[in-house]
Amino acid sequence: QTMLAQGEVDIALLIEPVERSNLSSMPLLKEQICLIGLPDDQRLRKPKVKMRDLAGVPLIMTGLVKSGVRLELEAAAARAKLELHRVVEVETAEVARRLVLDGVGLTAHFAAAVQEDLAASRLRAVPIEGLFLHRVLARAADRPASRATEGVMGVLRMVIERHVREGKWPHAQLS
Repeated sequence: QTMLAQGEVDIALLIEPVERSNLSSMPLLKEQICLIGLPDDQRLRKPKVKMRDLAGVPLIMTGLVKSGVRLELEAAAARAKLELHRVVEVETAEVARRLVLDGVGLTAHFAAAVQEDLAASRLRAVPIEGLFLHRVLARAADRPASRATEGVMGVLRMVIERHVREGKWPHAQLS
């Protein structure tokens, strides 16, 4: 969002809520936040996980700078009066993925971040009931969009919509 405002990028895929005063945005999709772990983990045998099911679960938390998934997860835990059991905190979903594969714990993130591991049955992702993040495609409102920017935004939207419709963006719904 800052890069859009400073003119460093023309478009961005952002997580809501966003400060809209200087942005023009279009809703794209909502993604379910999932509990992700090894496929033989008994905690992942249900079709959905409730927040209270996370009590005592060894969590690999992503986002040392709190935003997106982490903020939503921590806010939901606070509403449920649940203490999350953090075994390690890492910066990226990729590092969390590697630690999950090594059996260090489970993580909460989007299933799309581990899509190849899901397809290969190395990991399993189960939606956490009621936890979603909304994504928007945005551009700076104070600068007119060039034809190229509009074209790229149209292609991005089309590709994202196709991936969601075809099930290539797991646990996501179009807005």
